[in-house]
Amino acid sequence: GLACPIPPVLSGMPETSSIAISTSGGPGRSARFVDWSSIGKGGSSVVYKVFDNELGIPLAIKILKQDHRTDPRYIESLRREVLISRRLRHPNICPIHDLYEGERELGIVMDLIEGHDLKEWLQLKRGQLLESMPGRISLLSKLCRALVVAHTLIVHRDLKPANIFLRKGDIENPGIMDFGLSTPDDSDVSKQLEGGTPKYMAPEQFLRREVTQRADIYAMGIMSYEILTDGQIPVCSLKDVHKTGELPVFVEEDIVPPSAFCAAIPPELDRLILAMIEHDPAKRPESIDEVAEVLSAIKLLDPFRP
Repeated sequence: GLACPIPPVLSGMPETSSIAISTSGGPGRSARFVDWSSIGKGGSSVVYKVFDNELGIPLAIKILKQDHRTDPRYIESLRREVLISRRLRHPNICPIHDLYEGERELGIVMDLIEGHDLKEWLQLKRGQLLESMPGRISLLSKLCRALVVAHTLIVHRDLKPANIFLRKGDIENPGIMDFGLSTPDDSDVSKQLEGGTPKYMAPEQFLRREVTQRADIYAMGIMSYEILTDGQIPVCSLKDVHKTGELPVFVEEDIVPPSAFCAAIPPELDRLILAMIEHDPAKRPESIDEVAEVLSAIKLLDPFRP
């Protein structure tokens, strides 16, 4: 988790007509953002809690680390995150307020909301799989419904528990964040863009082949498997790909179905998850909407049935 339990996200601040946000008060006026204090760090950025003198409220600003500030890929990633987030409106998608350009170079302005990410929640709930299973299924359903909206515009390309924010740590109130790697579906750039997290990355993304919405379905499948099995990762995951340089070798029988870890999981949920993590995109569900429909009909089994 973060040093402070308030990481960056936002809760639907109104869109503005400009992309860049004014960061100074002009001649003779004080700076707009004051009282900067670091509350978290990522691979390429540092998150600060600040006070906005203009709005009179605390906010969060994610600033690129110094060694990334001259790299056009990271700058473009930040701009892309703002532009995409401003166009996506859904209760379970964390929007962005605006770009920050000022004394601390370039960043993203976001609302400050208490909570933590799904990765931390899974660690806190380790060993409590059965009692939290209904909430886990509900979470997956909400994330899929949010992706239905996101997929009208983009492929996320980096879905993982660390990019799912839980407002006030509540599994019933998730938000998908970090759209910095997102690309339009069926675009040439989707074949070229670097990035993604190996553990959740679809094989075609690693191989620099065409990346479509089915890459997000694969990532959701690996994440779903992890969520439903108390932290297990299937052997088909590309988790070691940066060490080996090649895709994992396995046969289908090597993949243990999620129900082996929780007797409440019905066969239809096993089938769904195993289809989502197929290495061949054509064998996965056609759309995230199809996944959401199956999830909405899932009925958990009595684990103590005879």
